[in-house]
Amino acid sequence: MRTSLLLSALAISVCATPVLADPLIILRKGQPRSEISAEASPDRSPISRGDSLPEAEAAKEAAPVAVEPRAEVPPAVNVQNVPRPAGRRAPSTWLEASALSWRISDGPLPLAIVTRGDSADALPGALGQAGTRVAFGGRGLDYGQLGGLRLTAGAWLDNEPIGVEISAFALNQGSRSFAVRSDMNGSPGIYMPAFNVMTGAEGSLIVADPVLGYAGGVSVQSESRLHGWEANALFAAVRAEWGDVDLLVGYRSMSLQEKLAIRNQSSDLIRGTFTDIADFFQTDNQFDGGQVGLRATRYHGNWFASVAGKIAFGPTRGSVTTNGVNRSTTPAAFFEAAPPPLPNGTFAGGFFNQPSNTGSQTQYEWSTVSELNLRVGCDAWDCVRAFVGFDLLCWNTVARPGDQIDRALNLTQSQVFGGGALIGPQRPTSIFQTTDFLASGVSAGIELRY
Repeated sequence: MRTSLLLSALAISVCATPVLADPLIILRKGQPRSEISAEASPDRSPISRGDSLPEAEAAKEAAPVAVEPRAEVPPAVNVQNVPRPAGRRAPSTWLEASALSWRISDGPLPLAIVTRGDSADALPGALGQAGTRVAFGGRGLDYGQLGGLRLTAGAWLDNEPIGVEISAFALNQGSRSFAVRSDMNGSPGIYMPAFNVMTGAEGSLIVADPVLGYAGGVSVQSESRLHGWEANALFAAVRAEWGDVDLLVGYRSMSLQEKLAIRNQSSDLIRGTFTDIADFFQTDNQFDGGQVGLRATRYHGNWFASVAGKIAFGPTRGSVTTNGVNRSTTPAAFFEAAPPPLPNGTFAGGFFNQPSNTGSQTQYEWSTVSELNLRVGCDAWDCVRAFVGFDLLCWNTVARPGDQIDRALNLTQSQVFGGGALIGPQRPTSIFQTTDFLASGVSAGIELRY
């Protein structure tokens, strides 16, 4: 009875066990491979050999599991885990100081301010006369090479993906001056040419003339000052073995202030009168706008070369101020002899500035400021970088003093020259003219990196 029950259970167990299409041959511990091959049935099933149930289950559990090889997935590449070349360390903060040697666009002065002439001409010193020679004006004012300083500070906020950078620069004041003076007898002849709207012809203001008995001189002084600053957010676009690429988005402010002063002093050698006439032209340009840019750096060992381009869009507020003053004095002895040809005192208005154009005006114009920076340098130590570079800055809409002069004059409105009552056209008139402005030159600096 017990034997019958055991055989029945074995039969049920065998029927319930699925037959493997190609079961693995399991090597028993301590049994040679040849013996197992010899004992195995054609279907290589250990159960078909009459093995007991416990032995079959043990063989099944001991069978190795075939696992397919899994493809390796490369780690995600981002700016945090890209290795940098040996010897180059990415700074978290940096502070830079660089010396500038730039040139700016010549100050425009398209009209002749001072001439020398021949007293034998019908209108000595006037343009178009045979003996007239231009002594000053008619071409730009060269301010020469200007020194300056630029300071920059920046930091990466979270191991390089996003950063901030602030930079400011200023150039030394550029100046250009000119002066010419006659001797005490009025030689050589000196004149200030202008177009006389009342006669419809060229004329001139006599400053010195040996025949007519005037002695004096003319001086011209021009000044220019440029400075600006910017603040940018930095975005690390590329980090690779060959170098870096950063995107810049921020704000830029620029300021250009210029002055032009023209002064002539003349003595009437016959009557003893003395006149001191001055004209002043001043412009102030202020730009504020948003900026975008790109900066790429290429590395070769400890050496690097970089190029950065930025462009800003926004309004330029331009202001033009013009005024003048005329001082006239006459000796007391001459007053006793005859009425003076000129009134005594100080009066508003000069020569190129009259009541018709004296005052201030302001205009806003949409403009752009673009900048290109090229640099070459080396990482001298882990925390010190030295470089030299070239910079180019372009501002497409600025007002400059020399462009605001109207040389067509109606001197009837002058209290000194014409009695003060305007008769005829209102000239000179107020002018607001803009032009392009360029600043370019070399730079050299040191950057501290931490």
